[in-house]
Amino acid sequence: MSSQISSFLSLGPEPLDDEFTLEDFQIRIRKHPEEIKNLLINQGFLAGVGNAYADEILFAAGIFPFRKRPGLRPKKVERLYHSIKTVLSEAIQAINDRIGEQNRTEGFPPGASKGEPALSGLRPHDLRD
Repeated sequence: MSSQISSFLSLGPEPLDDEFTLEDFQIRIRKHPEEIKNLLINQGFLAGVGNAYADEILFAAGIFPFRKRPGLRPKKVERLYHSIKTVLSEAIQAINDRIGEQNRTEGFPPGASKGEPALSGLRPHDLRD
C-alpha cells in the first residue's frame, strides 16, 4: 500500500491546476533535454498525460513529437503550455458531455452494467487527498 501512495507522490503537477502556471512550466521544461513527446508522457514531469493526449497536444501546438526540447523556442514552449491546457480541458468536457456530470461524480457511467468500459473522470491528484 505504501508503494502505491509513494507512486502518487512522485507525480508531476496536475496540468489543469491553477497553480501550474506558464512560468512554472517554462522552468520545469528547461531541465529536460529529451524528445518533447517523451517528456509529456513522463508522469514525473506532468501527471495524467498519456500517449494519445500527448499526440493531440503536440498537434495542436504544431510541434513534431520527436523534436528535442532544447530546439523549442520560447514562443513554441508557450504555445505548448496553452495547448496542454486547451486539449485536456476539451477532453474532460467531451467526456462529461458523453457520460453526464452526475453519473461521472457518482461513479456509475452509462453502460457500466452492460460491460462497457467506464470512464471515471478522476485526475491522479484527486486520489492524494
